[in-house]
Amino acid sequence: MNLSDCICFKPTHMEEQLGLDEAIDFYQNQIDDGSIDREHFERLAALLRHKQRGKEEIRTLQKAVAVYENLVFTEHLHSVLPILNSFTMQLNLARSQTNTDPDGPSPSATRLRKKALKPARIST
Repeated sequence: MNLSDCICFKPTHMEEQLGLDEAIDFYQNQIDDGSIDREHFERLAALLRHKQRGKEEIRTLQKAVAVYENLVFTEHLHSVLPILNSFTMQLNLARSQTNTDPDGPSPSATRLRKKALKPARIST
């Protein structure tokens, strides 16, 4: 059992229209162009996880953590601290997922991942 089996993945309308690979390119381009939109990072990480591209998912989450750390510590936008915490938790869990045995994550890691994906939405 792997992580994508544990979490129900549902593409957005735009992702269905573009196709998953094109949606990945879209979100990646938005992030590369300096987007700090939480949804771009979350959707890209979810698509990469769904496509079982764990190393790219980790890179995306690392970038999200760096962006939101900058907002919290440089720009003093403490309102985005819950988003930073969410991305940090997701990153740690994605890292642990790539280091587990082929049978998949432990049940506790799966519960933590599900919990990490449910934080309240805070728009910036």
